[in-house]
Amino acid sequence: MAKTRLEVFQQGYLNISDIAILLKRPWVKAKKIYLLADAVDDEELGIYRTEPHLVQFTSVCKVAKINPNMLLKQIKSASLVE
Repeated sequence: MAKTRLEVFQQGYLNISDIAILLKRPWVKAKKIYLLADAVDDEELGIYRTEPHLVQFTSVCKVAKINPNMLLKQIKSASLVE
């Protein structure tokens, strides 16, 4: 079963597919966001990074320039319409 946007929103760490689901972007654009967020995680966490193949949810929000609270509101309002 596929993950919903709300389920992905509640995760602490994301992979490329999760980013594509969360932001409703094609896989190629999600990969670009992932690579930028990966660089942010490397810079901020360095050797203390615990998930080498996942990026932090907060890093994805920084790179995509999205406020997490606004994203949650968007997800909830979209789920009411569906």
